[in-house]
Amino acid sequence: MKKMSNFFNWNEIDFKQMRNDVFYKTIVGKKMQMFYIKLKSGQVTNHHHPEEQMGYIFSGKAELTI
Repeated sequence: MKKMSNFFNWNEIDFKQMRNDVFYKTIVGKKMQMFYIKLKSGQVTNHHHPEEQMGYIFSGKAELTI
């Protein structure tokens, strides 16, 4: 991962495969990490954390349970 004076470029980070049809890129800081996750259409995942989470959908749609 290339670092540009505390800025990162998603285009310079390769996707890694988490499991079938689930791919991700990640940036890790001192106290936080950010994931860019790519799911195939119709993909179902049961993923959760005890801490707060934030997300942004770049394209498509998702159904979330809070």
